[in-house]
Amino acid sequence: MTVHGLSVGAAGHTLVHATDLHIPAGGALTLLGESGSGKSLLAQAIMGNLPSNLRCSGMVEVGLHRSDAADRAARRALWGRRLALLPQEPWLALDPTMRVAQQIAEVHELVAGMAPEAAAPTAQAGLEQLSMGDAGHKYPFQISGGMAQRVAFLATHAAGAPVMIIDEPTKGLDADRRADVLAVLRAAIADGLTLLTITHDVWLARQLRGQVAVMLAGAIVEHGDAATVLASPTHDYTRRLLAAEPAAWPPLVPAEATNRGDPATLTQPARPPVQGNPTTVAQPAEPANLKQSAATSQHAAELANLTQSANVRDAAGLAIRKQSANTSDVAEQANLTPAADIKGAAELANLTGPAISAQPVTAAGGARADHADVLVRIDGVAKRYGVQQLFAGVTAQIRRGECIAVTGPSGSGKTTFGNIVLGLLQPDAGSVTRAPGLARTAFQKLYQDPAAAFAPSVTLRQSLQDVVGLHRLAWSDLDILLARLRLRPALLDRLPAQVSGGELQRFALARVLLLRPALIFADEPTSRLDPVTQQETLALLVQHARASGCAVLLVTHDADIAAHLASRAISLSPAR
Repeated sequence: MTVHGLSVGAAGHTLVHATDLHIPAGGALTLLGESGSGKSLLAQAIMGNLPSNLRCSGMVEVGLHRSDAADRAARRALWGRRLALLPQEPWLALDPTMRVAQQIAEVHELVAGMAPEAAAPTAQAGLEQLSMGDAGHKYPFQISGGMAQRVAFLATHAAGAPVMIIDEPTKGLDADRRADVLAVLRAAIADGLTLLTITHDVWLARQLRGQVAVMLAGAIVEHGDAATVLASPTHDYTRRLLAAEPAAWPPLVPAEATNRGDPATLTQPARPPVQGNPTTVAQPAEPANLKQSAATSQHAAELANLTQSANVRDAAGLAIRKQSANTSDVAEQANLTPAADIKGAAELANLTGPAISAQPVTAAGGARADHADVLVRIDGVAKRYGVQQLFAGVTAQIRRGECIAVTGPSGSGKTTFGNIVLGLLQPDAGSVTRAPGLARTAFQKLYQDPAAAFAPSVTLRQSLQDVVGLHRLAWSDLDILLARLRLRPALLDRLPAQVSGGELQRFALARVLLLRPALIFADEPTSRLDPVTQQETLALLVQHARASGCAVLLVTHDADIAAHLASRAISLSPAR
């Protein structure tokens, strides 16, 4: 595949500057870069799938087929059999009404021309290769985000196209599942697949080898052999990108925060505990002033205001949006404000005032923190879906101002566990107890899929104005947050599909912080961010939590992020 002078623009603005790329047959090129720099927009232009208000120029060659970049119909004729795209959001590539294995088998049969009797077992074999052998009978809404990512990849790969563009293929995957995807990609390249990968995963770029190109503000700023670029970068942004990998971060958790009388890791038992004798993990005595909610865990009705305040209108409709709507890496980064220095935690505390009284969360000599610091007590919580036991006997306490990591393999129930803590789901056993006197909006969620948290037909400005008006907040507070999250005010007048996934996730974080929550369940909140923006965003989140007394329950697959940010971890491993 070859791209000559490909550029994208709208309303007199250049979003992607003239770009030249060449990937030989059986070769790989990995595109790294800042969130919102135009990576996904470039992919949509190559596919001929830009929205009608954007214009492109240049030439695109796919095999022996050469076409003007503006001739979208010429490349759409290649879709599936010659040219395939895996979009950044897997939910946009999957049919919510079809079972997982059926969707993959359908592509084998109708696009690749496989006999019907062979399509189903081939689909099942692919699922087993990516450690999802028991997921074939499920619907997309019944699997985790990481599993949906792998299913979408299998369906895209099943078409057999010799040229494939994949956008964030390892997003939301644990280390083992990332290795599974890498093995499949390497095997496909060895078989002759030409691969353009868009990712923030520097590890994946190293492992795929081939070429690496780095994009900033709509332009390629560095391009060359992957090993050379990643070992000896010449551009300042590339150097910052590599320096911002989580393994190189300074610790953001005070040393004393890990010495609270609790174990560093709270691991739920491999088997459900014997009834009446739940397994606990070094828990302090029960606070006297907590209100018991038992297994009912304040059902989802109480949390209706959580989603109402977040303006999650018509989220269900997102499942059937066409993937062409998600052309989200709109660039226009040239006028971006310089990265905000994140050191002003005190300013953040004054931004909207503390959500709750910011009591100290540590105690000298490892003594247990004061009971008044406990926001949520989780006692012996268990959950299963059908015959699958996700977790059992999970016992923990969440205190004001602390960050607790939730870790475990893809599909182990991390999102489910967080939803139980919020009260959006009921546990099958055990209890969740919350501190009394908190507003209904005190427990907030940062969704793994930011598109599911915004109404697709409402501008970001209107969504945020709804929150500001409903809760009588100050718009100036939002301005401060947007500056710290490096979000340009001009983006407010766009629809969710008109900004990048990383930009949309930062808007979601700004909206949550505006509400001054007591606890934030952050479900892979930076999976769509480049390493530089990821480091800045997580530093802001943790420092805001410390300054305001807000607790953070952080889902992550990155062991380095957990080690640098969290004082403790709840590890969910498959219960049998």
